[in-house]
Amino acid sequence: MPIQWIESVKQKGQLSVYAGPSVTGNQLWSIAVDDALFYFNELSQKWNCGVTLVQATKPPHPDGVSGADIQIEAANGQVNYWFQETLSSTTINGNIMTAVKRPVARLVAGAEARLYKAFIFLPATPRVEAGGTGREVGRTPRSTMVLHELLHAAGLINDHSPLSNADLLCPGLKLEQGETPADDKIIIPNGIKLPPFWISRDTAQKIANVWRQ
Repeated sequence: MPIQWIESVKQKGQLSVYAGPSVTGNQLWSIAVDDALFYFNELSQKWNCGVTLVQATKPPHPDGVSGADIQIEAANGQVNYWFQETLSSTTINGNIMTAVKRPVARLVAGAEARLYKAFIFLPATPRVEAGGTGREVGRTPRSTMVLHELLHAAGLINDHSPLSNADLLCPGLKLEQGETPADDKIIIPNGIKLPPFWISRDTAQKIANVWRQ
């Protein structure tokens, strides 16, 4: 079920995204994050979703209020994140093509839960083989992974597109290994290859419902 962001964020119609040093210090991931922000905004504008992503220079503050709305890091093993002065942790396998998202939602004045912050942890060195072996994947799989997680962070936290209407938000995205990393593609379950990146009308409407209501 979609979750709306807190009102102070929602009123601005934008989410600030902080790419941490583990991303900016890695050229492959830095490019992928830039790609994902560009394509998210392009898709949001096309479908009039009501939200734009902007780059932030400061990470989310431990107080849970100030700083960026979303933080993105690349890691392998245990990762930590702060919210309302509380330190939490999770783990990620840095060699497989699976990211970890940690949205932080709280009840607001007894109403429905609202999003305060979101943390996205990317695998540091995602590889072409399912077991985390082989060479590292190229630009397209990385950009797809980031864009997929940003769609979740926009408010579709636990939502995935059904196979009958598969798009970027569909589970089961598969890697098609190319001759070189630059040739790697992603295949969604209906057989369409990415890029170009796209979302269905239904996915766009869900995002719009989060931001325009």
